[in-house]
Amino acid sequence: MYMPSSTISQIPNSGLCTGCATCAGICPTRAIAVRIDARRGSYVPAIDLQRCTSCGLCYEVCPSRGTYFAKSNSQEDRLFDDPFVGEYLKCYVGHSRDYRLRLNSSSGGMVTQLLIVALEKGLIDGALVTKMSESNPLRPKPFIAKTKEEILLAAQSKYCPVPVNIGLNEISKTPGRYAIVGLPCHIQGARKAARKNATLRDRLVLYLGLACNHQPTFRATEYLLKRIGVSENQVDKIEYRSKGWPGKMTITLKDGRKKLVDYSSPPYWGGAFSDFFYLARCTICEDKLSEYADLSFMDAWLPEFSEQRMCESIIISRTPAGEKLLQSAMSENVISVFEIPVEKVIASQPAIASKRARALYSARARLLQQSHRAIPISRKALLSASTTDYVKALSMPLRMYISEKPSLWFIVDLYLLLSRSRRSPSANTTR
Repeated sequence: MYMPSSTISQIPNSGLCTGCATCAGICPTRAIAVRIDARRGSYVPAIDLQRCTSCGLCYEVCPSRGTYFAKSNSQEDRLFDDPFVGEYLKCYVGHSRDYRLRLNSSSGGMVTQLLIVALEKGLIDGALVTKMSESNPLRPKPFIAKTKEEILLAAQSKYCPVPVNIGLNEISKTPGRYAIVGLPCHIQGARKAARKNATLRDRLVLYLGLACNHQPTFRATEYLLKRIGVSENQVDKIEYRSKGWPGKMTITLKDGRKKLVDYSSPPYWGGAFSDFFYLARCTICEDKLSEYADLSFMDAWLPEFSEQRMCESIIISRTPAGEKLLQSAMSENVISVFEIPVEKVIASQPAIASKRARALYSARARLLQQSHRAIPISRKALLSASTTDYVKALSMPLRMYISEKPSLWFIVDLYLLLSRSRRSPSANTTR
C-alpha cells in the first residue's frame, strides 16, 4: 500500500493518535520515533521523511484509524458476544494467592501472577510490559521482562501515556514467544501489526488487555504534583496505585519523605484525572474492555468487594489461549477465582458501561462527523444521544484546551470545588 509521506505525517495532528507507538514499533526502515508533545502531554510519532519509503504500513496498523476486526466464524470457536463486553468464553473474579504480590498490585494481581505462570511453564520467553523509568521517574519505560523479578517490577497501573508498542521492534529482532500487556489501543495495534508481519504473528502468543476509561496525559500528574506542593525534580519514585485497594498514589521524594494521595481525592481520580487531562481519541473510543485480548482485566467495582482492603480482579476469558492459561494457573493453585455472569462484569464498570456513558461517546463522534473531522472505522453503531449528551460532548474540547494550559488550571480547581459530591469509581487500567 503506497501512502504519501505527507498523508502519514498528518496522523499525529488528526486528533486520533493515542501515542501507542505501533507505527514506530513496526516501521521497516526505522523512520519513526516517538517523542513527547509537551503541550498535549502525550507521545506522538515523529517521521524522518528522508528514511520513509511511503510503504503505508504505519497507516495500516494504526489503531486510531479503526477497530481491529476479528469476529469468530468457526463453529468450534464460537464465543458469546455482548454489545459492550465483546466476544468471550467465560467471566471470572479472583486474585493471586501471593499476599505480597496482591498487595503490591492495583487490585487482584492477576496480570502479574499469570505472566509468572506463563514464564515458569515455558509458555512464553518474555513479556512486553511497562515500569517507570529509573532515570526519569515520571516517565514510563516499556521493556521485555524475561524473569519473574522483572515481571514484578512492572506491577501496578501507570496513569500516564505509555508507548508500549515501541517494544514490537525488539520482539521482531529477538526469537522467542512473547506476551504483551497493554490498553485496548495497544492490543489493537499489536494485533494489526501481527496481521501484517509474519514474524510478530509467530512470536506474539499471548495478549493481556487492561480495561481503560481513558489515558490521562502527563499534564494530569503535573497538575496533581503542583496541587500537593511537589516539584517534578523532587520526585524519586512514583507509584500510581499502592497501599491496598482502591489504593493511593505514593510519591517518594529524593529526601526519603513520602506523599500519599487518596485514589478518590479531587486532584486524582475523584475529579481532575476523570474529567480533564485526556486525549481526544479517548472521547470516541468504543473498545473499553480490550475486546481483542486473550484475557481482559479490570477492577471489581462491586458492592460486595467495596469494604475489602485488597480487591479482586475481574477477568474476561476471550480465547482458548487465554482460558488455557487461566486453567493452568488454577491447577497450580496460585490463583483463587470463580466464574461470574457477564452482567456482573457490566455492573462493575459503571463509568463506561452505562447506556448514558456510551451515548456520550456517540454524541462526541457525531459532532466530529458534522464538523467534517475523521473518526475511526467502527463495527459498532452509534447510539442515540440526548441534548444533555451533546452539551457534555461540546464541553470536551474545552476541557482538553484547559488541560493543556497551566495558566487555566484554576478553572479545574473551581470545577472540583463545585463538584464535591462523591463520584462513581472510574474503570481504569488495572494490574
